[in-house]
Formats: sequence, C-alpha cells, structure tokens
Amino acid sequence: MSLMTTYDFKINLSDKDNEIILEKQKQVSRLFRILFKNIKWLTNKEKLSELRYKFEVSAKHIEYITKEVISFIKKEETRKKNILKLIKKLEKLKQTKKVIFKIKQKKQELLNKPVFGGKKHLKQISKLSNIQNRTIEQENSLQNHRKIYKEFRLRYLMFQGETNYFGNRNINLSGLSNGSVKLKFEKTDITISIKILNISKKRLEDFKIIDYNPLSKIIVPVAV
Repeated sequence: MSLMTTYDFKINLSDKDNEIILEKQKQVSRLFRILFKNIKWLTNKEKLSELRYKFEVSAKHIEYITKEVISFIKKEETRKKNILKLIKKLEKLKQTKKVIFKIKQKKQELLNKPVFGGKKHLKQISKLSNIQNRTIEQENSLQNHRKIYKEFRLRYLMFQGETNYFGNRNINLSGLSNGSVKLKFEKTDITISIKILNISKKRLEDFKIIDYNPLSKIIVPVAV
C-alpha cells in the first residue's frame, strides 16, 4: 500500500528568474496558438520536432502542449454544436424581430474564432487606439486593456525538471530542508531557484526526511 501526500505552497522567485519564466511562458503561449492555427501539425512528428527546437521545449513539454491544443479544439467543437442546437430551436419559434436577431447573433458566433487574450479587451484596444488626442482617462484605459490582454494570452507554464540519474527526482531538492529547491529546465542551461514561503515546523521535518535521503524510494513529483 502506498500513500501520497500533496503539499501546496506559495513560492518566491528572484526578479531575474521571474523574467526567465515569463519569457518561457510567452514562447509556450505562442507555440500553443501556432499549433491551434495549424491543426494538421499536431500529428506531424517532423514538424513537431522542428517546433520543439525552435521554441526550446522538451519532448515531454511539447507532448503536453499538443494535448492541451487537442483539448481546446474539442471544447470549441462542443461550443459550436451547442450553438447549432440553439439555432435550430430558435428557427422553430415564431419569427419575431427578437428571435430573428437572436438567430443572426448566434450564426455570427459560429463564425467567430477564439480570441486569445479576450475579445472584449481586443475590441477596447482597437476602439481606444483609433481615438486621436486621447484624454488621460482614455489613455489609462487603453494601457490597462493592453496589459490585461497580454496577460490573458499567456498559457500556464508546465515544465519538467532535468532527470537526476542518481535518484528518481526531476528537481534538485538538496536545499529542501531550508525551504528552497532548484529546478533545471530539461535540455537547457536554465536553472531556477525557488524559495518556499510560510513552511510550518511539521512540514520542515517532512522535508528533512526527503532531503537527507537522496537515494531513497521516496517519490517526489513537483509541479510549479
């Protein structure tokens, strides 16, 4: 019988490491959008390999992104099926102006493509950008929508640590008893130092057991 315990902690990174992760996040997000726009590449091993090296991601990471894209496509297909069902229901009703407008609206939704970053924010950016001699309030609003739009375009970053061939870990936990760990991005020279915040005395004792048994059979998967 095996027992698994999950710990959820707040972490802290240096400004430099934050910048590195943000840049990786931007790369991965762009890769996601490229694969979404080129669905046929999802099953093209040669193309995936080319993209993997171009965006500097591991084989496991691009596999994860591919699955994410497939999941997103399925959600889009479900969304369109539901819209079509609603249109058919509306077409059976008495065709008042309100119903006709609703049908037209739903048919337009079928043609709309996903806007990564948020359609609402993109509309406001376009609207405010076209205003000459913007007021301070309008300029602040424009910058705010741009900021949110950029943030919303970012995908979650999942990364796999480099394998430790002397144990079963994908992350360097040698400093865990002091509340810090190091993650080396797989197949890169990038190392991120992660400081774990607000650790209780009980958790520190658990960490010491892991830290002082580097070759033990304790399995420690880490998600950041």
